[in-house]
Amino acid sequence: MTDVDVLRCFADALELPHQAFGLAPPALRPEVRDGQPIGATSASPRMPASRVGRCGREDGEDPVRRRKLLAGLAATAASAAGTPLLDGGTAQADEALLGNLLVARLRDAMLGLGPAPTIPPAEKLSADFTRALADFDACRYAALAVRLPRLIRSGHALTANSDETAPYALLAKSYLLATRMLVKRDEQQLGWMAADRARQLAKTAQDVLAVAESARQLAVLARKAGWHSEALSIALSAADHPDLRKAGRPGAAVRGLLVQSASTPSPAEATGTGCGN
Repeated sequence: MTDVDVLRCFADALELPHQAFGLAPPALRPEVRDGQPIGATSASPRMPASRVGRCGREDGEDPVRRRKLLAGLAATAASAAGTPLLDGGTAQADEALLGNLLVARLRDAMLGLGPAPTIPPAEKLSADFTRALADFDACRYAALAVRLPRLIRSGHALTANSDETAPYALLAKSYLLATRMLVKRDEQQLGWMAADRARQLAKTAQDVLAVAESARQLAVLARKAGWHSEALSIALSAADHPDLRKAGRPGAAVRGLLVQSASTPSPAEATGTGCGN
């Protein structure tokens, strides 16, 4: 994410202005359609997506703009959480603040800390999950730091007052999304907790696909912990489950991901330094 040409490709593919990635605007060239030049349109501006991680070199592409972007995103998340933001921080510090804020809010929601949530209608909670998933896919971590912990709190409140399986399935998916975010942040302890809760909730909801996905996330965490044979067993056992084999094309897709996860070599195997090589 520090190569200028790669960032420009991302901007073009996502139809975002180059300035959203901290890049200088491209040279203005008239767009041609049916052989006739077209004037510029006044498209509405879109919020740039944040990036969690180390910033790296800036290639001379407007570092001030990048720092202001990251600081603004961190300030948005911090204000939503009621967390003060120190002045004069660097881009790396602002990114670290945003990531740490997201992890801290997830931790508190998983531990049942913080204010008691209101219990929204199930339809609203489902729509909120769809938005949270879109935030994750678009790397809108400032919005995710507000929405995902709220989903977990509300989901627990809803399951405590319902005998239906749908709230459990939605809460399981929320925990799976939290697991994916925690794996990205290399927060393994919370990741184990989130993945195990997702598996238990998915079993309660009898959601075969969510159970399989939670097994895949557990395999990822096991591999990160250096437990490569255990990761292999978790992934292959889940892929071979008879209920997953009966789940049609979605089940086949999840089985493929599990087999792919099982086939990921350990570092020793990848470098040819294992005992068998």
